[in-house]
Amino acid sequence: MSKGRIILAVVVGAAVFVYAYGRYQKSLLSPFIMGTARAGMRFSEIDDEARREMKHGFTCHPLGRDTKLCELRTDAPIGTLKIVVDHAGRAAVVQLLAADDRQHWRTIGSATIAQWSHVHQGDAFESPSEAKVNVERWQTPDGRWSAEMTWHRVLDAPTEMTLVDERRVHRIAESTPLVILTLASAKILHGPALARAQSTADKAFVEASNTIDTGALEDADNFARGVAALPECSPALTPVPTEKYGADTSLSGTLRGVAEETIARAYPGRRLVVGEHAMYLSDAAGQMEEVSLYPNAQTSDGTLYAFAVTFPRRVQEASSHAEDFDTGGQCRASSEVLFARVNPGTFSVDEIQRVNPDAESLISLVGTLEFTDIPGAPPYLVAMYLGTYGTTAWNGQVRWNELIAPDSVRIIRRAPISAGKKLVDGTETGGPLLPEHEDRSDITGLSYEPGDTLRFSTVINPSPAAVRHISLPTRPDALPSGWRLLAQL
Repeated sequence: MSKGRIILAVVVGAAVFVYAYGRYQKSLLSPFIMGTARAGMRFSEIDDEARREMKHGFTCHPLGRDTKLCELRTDAPIGTLKIVVDHAGRAAVVQLLAADDRQHWRTIGSATIAQWSHVHQGDAFESPSEAKVNVERWQTPDGRWSAEMTWHRVLDAPTEMTLVDERRVHRIAESTPLVILTLASAKILHGPALARAQSTADKAFVEASNTIDTGALEDADNFARGVAALPECSPALTPVPTEKYGADTSLSGTLRGVAEETIARAYPGRRLVVGEHAMYLSDAAGQMEEVSLYPNAQTSDGTLYAFAVTFPRRVQEASSHAEDFDTGGQCRASSEVLFARVNPGTFSVDEIQRVNPDAESLISLVGTLEFTDIPGAPPYLVAMYLGTYGTTAWNGQVRWNELIAPDSVRIIRRAPISAGKKLVDGTETGGPLLPEHEDRSDITGLSYEPGDTLRFSTVINPSPAAVRHISLPTRPDALPSGWRLLAQL
């Protein structure tokens, strides 16, 4: 081959490469454009332009593993620009929130609609009249890119524009599903784009939950059985208080009378003594032990009362062992919930019942009690309590919601709210638990059916942040276990 032909081949090859590379780079960018920003762009390019135009850049904070959210205040239009940046440093979501009704911004909004509709015809959705907005959505035929615009009918201007790189959001949902929840709560993702991302995230949660170490769960079950067999902490008697009796008004009127009769029935030979700053159980010899009958609740008709009975000094003893990772002298200090059925005619207590909120915990402290008031249904008691668990290697706490049926004196359902764990080396993990089962609108988490598997996620080790997935099976004969939950942190 002659030298000229070699040079020509090199030039042609280079041109083909440049063309192909240009096509490849273009394929990484959304055909929907917002000013000069697109989904799929390198974030550094968007940030550099912002610094040139507005003399300041974005403020970013991490969302999870290799993902961050960057925000910038804008003045044309007046609003906020938000960018979700993925592990490759590219924009997975670009969102502009505007509060601008100037004519120039209205013109830009109309021109943007025309440009997006040139890429692909959009679908318009008119929101209810009280919302005062119209929403229009666009998506490319291959499903790779989507766009959404909200137009405020009163301002006659766009208030929100969102561009999504569906493929990048899909990868984020697979690697860090919790990010999708964050984007949903921040209203950065919504509508069909959120539904698609949430579907991917749900599958990722299930797959992560199925990889849980079964050996750790077996150890957790053994710990639970061992603690259930521990004795209750011994009564911690206190000297006879010198304070004035009967001054505490937290148990007043009918409530105090019901409490006194309930205690006398539940603890034969002991009576309730109300002091100025505390309450006590006193025996026939006058020996006293501090007690708390708070929180308490009653049904609207006044025929059923509930008291959470806690012995503070027993709790102190059990807590000291747990905090020191000492299981040698460990005992249990459980809050007990006492139900008192009151005769509406005589106001006397006809019957008492009792239930332990958590027979597997070292300590259970009830924080709130509230009876449900559903017409045609028996009253159920919703309790929120803090359960403490621990071994020689770690100790931890789980905050629970619990549903109790007084008629059968049984716990129907239990759902965790948050969890924390401390290792013997001082390492701490845990935080709020975000539900990943079907009904995310149920703030108590108690709407599941026995047999469901409850799935949660939490962010641990905030520097660097990591997501931990938790799976808790439920059965009619086995409530969700705090030991199993903490074994997964």
